[in-house]
Amino acid sequence: MTPGDIGLVRFPFSDAQGENFIKRPVLILGVSPIGPAEDERVLLAQITGSAQRLANLKRGDLLLSRWQAFGLLRPSAIRCRKLYSCAPHELLQRLGAVDGPTLTTVRTEVCALAGC
Repeated sequence: MTPGDIGLVRFPFSDAQGENFIKRPVLILGVSPIGPAEDERVLLAQITGSAQRLANLKRGDLLLSRWQAFGLLRPSAIRCRKLYSCAPHELLQRLGAVDGPTLTTVRTEVCALAGC
């Protein structure tokens, strides 16, 4: 998978009782340079389809107006404050991809939130 792809991953979920993860779509923001397998990482931003979140977007939540074209099953937002890294083999499947302008917007928002 490459930056801009939307994948499915077991995303850490600290509030869960029992399971400590939830399968959720994520946007791939970056992939570490190829090197030893144990060092490879993929940087991800969480995607949510929660009706409550979509009705009450916060700073760093970017609504995806073209969610169907991007391969998602329902209206969704990218949560630029919810970042995660994983090994490439932890990505369960590819769901679709965003377009270049959307990826650029997300990366810009992540950078603004991080102060880079």
